Amino acid sequence: MREVVVEGPCVIKVLEGRVKVVGIPVEKGEELKLPPRTFTVVVEDNTKFQTDCRALGEVNLGWEKVAEEIARSGGRVLVLGAIDSGKTYFSTLLSNLSASYFVDGDVGQSSLFLPGFIASTKLSGKRLTLEAKAEELEFFGGITPSLNYRLHANLVSSLVSRGKERLIIVDTDGWFKGVKAMLHKFELTLRVDPDFVVVFDERIREKLPSPYRQRAVAVKGVGLSKDPERRRKNRAQKFREYFSQGRVHLIPLEDFLGERVSDVLLNAWGDYVQLVDETPCVGYRIDVRALRGALLGVVRKGKVVGAGLLLDVEEKAVKFLSRAEEADGVILGTMSLTPDFEERAIQLEKC
Repeated sequence: MREVVVEGPCVIKVLEGRVKVVGIPVEKGEELKLPPRTFTVVVEDNTKFQTDCRALGEVNLGWEKVAEEIARSGGRVLVLGAIDSGKTYFSTLLSNLSASYFVDGDVGQSSLFLPGFIASTKLSGKRLTLEAKAEELEFFGGITPSLNYRLHANLVSSLVSRGKERLIIVDTDGWFKGVKAMLHKFELTLRVDPDFVVVFDERIREKLPSPYRQRAVAVKGVGLSKDPERRRKNRAQKFREYFSQGRVHLIPLEDFLGERVSDVLLNAWGDYVQLVDETPCVGYRIDVRALRGALLGVVRKGKVVGAGLLLDVEEKAVKFLSRAEEADGVILGTMSLTPDFEERAIQLEKC
């Protein structure tokens, strides 16, 4: 058996024998169309096939055997590894072997929804990618857990607790550099309480909480890295596609920045928020013009139901764009989007 890494878009046609792509069997006489991304084709012995895929080389990963054993056992599965190690691909393979509940905890390269959000959904059947419709959302507000790693772990845990399927898969980010990154993975492991921890680097096992080291299963990483510029463009495209189908919503200013104290002062986040550049300054000072383009979590009856793009802060209302049908509140994150849908940080000035 061979494992060949290929890049789509392309078509694979089996002439003799059988191949598998993310656990999807392709039998003699069948074709499989691959979208524009990287795949591993598992070629069984005595198999012949035709393809116009670009071959990137052969590997010896052995992921299918590991995934099959986990799928048979069921339980909670936490997938940990560096950027571009193959976490989402392995999660897709695993979901193709058993009906599952999938939690997408990668706020930088989201599969189910937009960057800045944590999402989950029930999965059944077979698919080449994990781009399915999100059923549950939580809003984190940034593209890296380093902004608030405890909040991120808490939000992931919240979605995991809603899963009732026999197999629950938790895909994660690739943040591993530094002490805070390891504290994040430590806390994430404790909160998820997985039955299996799939690690793409043996060294990760030793940094897990001690009860979980015996639950760790080490697999080889792919080692194919994406250009950071390509990842940034992918995020921008996701935002562009989502908000191009949005409609304008209005909510009272108080539901966004808290209780109004005067024309230029509100009470929010347990402190004062000042809307003009005047001295003396108390609490926080916000230039409302700088908030235009802010990424928002849209809320309906206490539940995150979509994403919002802040258009303007008016005297008594906040105007934003969203595909959500109804909204009665929004959550402000730490990032905004440029007219080209590229992210930038929001700066809140403490007086």
